[in-house]
Amino acid sequence: MAFVDPSKLLIWVHTWHGRDDLRGTTLRSLDASDAKGMYKIKRQPPGVDRDDFYMTTLREMCSDETVEWMLRIEDDAVVSKHIVHNVCCWSATQHELFGAGWLSVTSEMVRDASHVASHGGFLTREFPEAHFAGGVLMRTSFLAGVLPLVRRRLSLGEYRDSTPTEVRNVPRRFAPGCALSNAVWNSGRRVFFHSPSIVAIDMTIQTYHGKPSVQWDQPYNENWRA
Repeated sequence: MAFVDPSKLLIWVHTWHGRDDLRGTTLRSLDASDAKGMYKIKRQPPGVDRDDFYMTTLREMCSDETVEWMLRIEDDAVVSKHIVHNVCCWSATQHELFGAGWLSVTSEMVRDASHVASHGGFLTREFPEAHFAGGVLMRTSFLAGVLPLVRRRLSLGEYRDSTPTEVRNVPRRFAPGCALSNAVWNSGRRVFFHSPSIVAIDMTIQTYHGKPSVQWDQPYNENWRA
């Protein structure tokens, strides 16, 4: 049963100038999936502020009357072969608390019992920030209402994580994905975790001293289908 109309789903790859080699892995993954021919590439050009580009892109999507849902894919991610089917059949999207769906979920995030809850059988993030936003699903009508919250959080600058179970990686500025989760939290809704992960950060890219930088909630299976 489909809960999201695929014809009203906008899939976009969020990328930056100078990341052509990195982006290739993501595009090959999308082209090998049921999202082939459906996605757009949104590339931040040189000389354009990261946050301004991000907010402009989100506003454009929210103002497009043909779009009801947006799926943001980061340019270092890989997706399941049935990514569109899996997203559209995810019943969590109909939950009254659904603000965003995190499609890539780390074991650190779900094992942190103080920051995880269950709503209707779905795991949710009980903390303003959710990391590793390789794939984020949001309804554009809801996103339009929280855009001021997204912009406000981005404008606060550097973010330092005090959560003991999170990965000790302090970004230079507040990450765009985390700004979305923060806006969801402050609106009174929640980030829902998809299980299993149907988007993952490419392990050949994201490493730390030669080892994967994160561990996923469940082994990533590109062939998983709801």
